[in-house]
Amino acid sequence: FQEFFYDYLERIENPRRELPWHCKILSRCSSQKLKDIGRKFSPTRTSVSLAKVTLLILTTTILVAAYDYYTDFEVLEVFWTIAKMCPDMEDNTMDKFSKIILLKFQPPAAFLSIIFLFSIVFVLFQIPSIWYQYQVKIAMSKTEFETGRLTLSPEQVVNQYNLSIMESGMESIWQMVTQWGAYFSLSWLLTWRMTLSSNLNDTLTLVDSELKFSHLYSSLGSSLLSLSMAQFKMRMVRHEYRTNTKQKITYFICALLNTAANFMLLVNWQTAVSDLGVSQNMVHNYVASNVTIIITRSLIILILLLTPHLYTFLVLPSSRLNIDIPSYSSPEFLHYFKLQCYIMSFYTFITATINSINWFIVGPLATPNMAEIASTISNG
Repeated sequence: FQEFFYDYLERIENPRRELPWHCKILSRCSSQKLKDIGRKFSPTRTSVSLAKVTLLILTTTILVAAYDYYTDFEVLEVFWTIAKMCPDMEDNTMDKFSKIILLKFQPPAAFLSIIFLFSIVFVLFQIPSIWYQYQVKIAMSKTEFETGRLTLSPEQVVNQYNLSIMESGMESIWQMVTQWGAYFSLSWLLTWRMTLSSNLNDTLTLVDSELKFSHLYSSLGSSLLSLSMAQFKMRMVRHEYRTNTKQKITYFICALLNTAANFMLLVNWQTAVSDLGVSQNMVHNYVASNVTIIITRSLIILILLLTPHLYTFLVLPSSRLNIDIPSYSSPEFLHYFKLQCYIMSFYTFITATINSINWFIVGPLATPNMAEIASTISNG
């Protein structure tokens, strides 16, 4: 009936066009009545569709990215505030070990700032993807698309979620790994130093008040949401309009659980790296040579820079843009599942290795208790 209706409306707009024989049954209807029907239903349906699409894009794309940047900026403020509190090494108001802890806030603060700025620049180039997403959703809500009167280009469909994918793949993963690895390592060391110190320094007290989980948890939540949403959208590029609501909710939960598991794996590695940096600065003349330190730190920086690329193999195998995986028993799925296991094993191996090196460095000082270790270090 829709096809008959459109043909008849074209006949009204173009009187010279001969009415097809299968539409002559509509000739008994007055043209004014058909126009009234169109005015009655079409504008209302279009306006509701526009409002729905705009709200969907605003909540799932723009607000998620904006909130992630906002919380990451708050973390940057915390890290730079602490980094500026570190006194000079010649200052005798603070022991050597406490100075080393505060100095370790400067590298992650600088790295996170660089990533933050570069990410904003790259994301600005992906703003057209919001318009692609809008066009795709509007087109899919119109009946003209079903009848073939309206088409979409492959560029619009494939690139509609580029902003979310770019923001999470570059900024969120680096921010999450670096800031939480530094937090779990340095906050423990800071608390340890404050507990064992006989003369509590005012600077340490102020740093401890700044470095609170309550100041950082919102950044963790936004990063997990951003990374999970990116996985979900990579899947929906191919399967959005043949996936029902229950399936979409289930897949998003799976993406969220996968992101949480990857978070614990990567942050555990980054925490071990931060501990290694403190250990080398503590007693590097005791065990390790300068060459060893340079090689170790170079390898760590290389792995850190490769994190976004390696993370693409840690996501759900079905969340890939370069291939469409039809089922969980397909060869493609098993191939990427194998790669996922390899990358997980790699991070587990380097984490265990770095932790072993940490104990090797501080091992000669590890008797009889932690209190004497702190005393030995601070007096050295």
